[in-house]
Amino acid sequence: MPTFFKNYKIENIVALDVEEVKAIGLCGVESNKAAIVSIVNMKNEVLLNEVIYHKPGSFVTNYHTLKINNIRKNDLKAGKPLDVVAKEIINLLRDKLVVVVGGEKDFRALGLRMSQFQTFELQNVYFRNVLKQNIDECACVDAQLCDCYVTEPMSLRDMYFYHFKQDAQRASHSALGDAQATMRVFTEGYVPLKLRSGEDPMSRSLRENRMFDSSINLKRMEKAGFLYCETVGDFVCGCKCLKCRN
Repeated sequence: MPTFFKNYKIENIVALDVEEVKAIGLCGVESNKAAIVSIVNMKNEVLLNEVIYHKPGSFVTNYHTLKINNIRKNDLKAGKPLDVVAKEIINLLRDKLVVVVGGEKDFRALGLRMSQFQTFELQNVYFRNVLKQNIDECACVDAQLCDCYVTEPMSLRDMYFYHFKQDAQRASHSALGDAQATMRVFTEGYVPLKLRSGEDPMSRSLRENRMFDSSINLKRMEKAGFLYCETVGDFVCGCKCLKCRN
């Protein structure tokens, strides 16, 4: 990795991800609590991978949650208290640049504020301009200035697919896997993209702001019955190949 970062040493750039559970008895965003938190560096070394204590039966577990993170009702009973893990994170992230996707939500689930840290939010760069749900086609003369589009931040899953044509979150995913995927998007996707554009990687924007408008939305493809098959390198409906079955 070239040493083009002016304010941070390479070893001081990390990626963080949090898997959450929904606490029973709480409503709204306050119910989203950190369950597992992972931090990796640019060498893909694991700096932190902690399970946070939750009493069995204190959070929701069902088919939907198991599909997302595979956390079962007894998996968190041997974890550390949240305040202990939060202190570890504060100490670890001091003087670090933290690369995140949806970081505001992750830090809030940890009982922390994103503003406490130096962060690089990839969703401020990766977003699409998509037609509003009630509009099938834009007939405006200048689509870039019309009111037919809304801005939609891309998910980590879609960022990863855009750069590497792999579905990183097709099955249940983990905080560690997502932290590693976030770092790979940053180092092998975003930074080379910026360098090819002749831009400073730390400028946190791209001159071509419609670059990702045509990128695949994997969640929508999945709802429509299509899965990306790595065997054929294309989207297939009802694929029965060994990779897709697993």
